[in-house]
Amino acid sequence: MPSVVVEVGDPLCKLAHNLNNKLAVILGCCDLLSDVVEEGSECAKRLGIIQTTAQDMAREIRRGACRLTEGETAQAGPWMKRPRFSKSPRA
Repeated sequence: MPSVVVEVGDPLCKLAHNLNNKLAVILGCCDLLSDVVEEGSECAKRLGIIQTTAQDMAREIRRGACRLTEGETAQAGPWMKRPRFSKSPRA
């Protein structure tokens, strides 16, 4: 299957990034649940299917992820910059 290459800033790139973040949450929850679910149970089997599917989807997203055009560098948007904390008054 041919991968689609989009430039950073493209709406598809943002969508892929957001979807990958949500998949990371699903994978994290699967990992936590796998610690409390009885091994070999029906629930564990279904949890494994969810985990494998989410991993496959994340892999596909990364494989066709946004590419920078030649000579371009990635720039952090205003939402990605480090927060500035105001100094609190000392007592």
